[in-house]
Amino acid sequence: MPYSDHVGAVGLAERFREAIHDQPLVIDDTELRITASFGVASLRSTDESPFDLLNRADEALYDAKGQGGNTVKTRV
Repeated sequence: MPYSDHVGAVGLAERFREAIHDQPLVIDDTELRITASFGVASLRSTDESPFDLLNRADEALYDAKGQGGNTVKTRV
């Protein structure tokens, strides 16, 4: 998210997570609740490549999934 700080990115991920959960999927009169997990990381001045940032975001995502999902985890 260019031009956003860490707090703004986490807030957006939380809004996405809530919107997904709050909108049930209905199939043949069966209501399903979908959940989503998000990993948010911030760019560091010490990052040597974009992959450093992506790896932290991926680690945060797996933390979120490991805690049962439907959550946002971060790596600063």
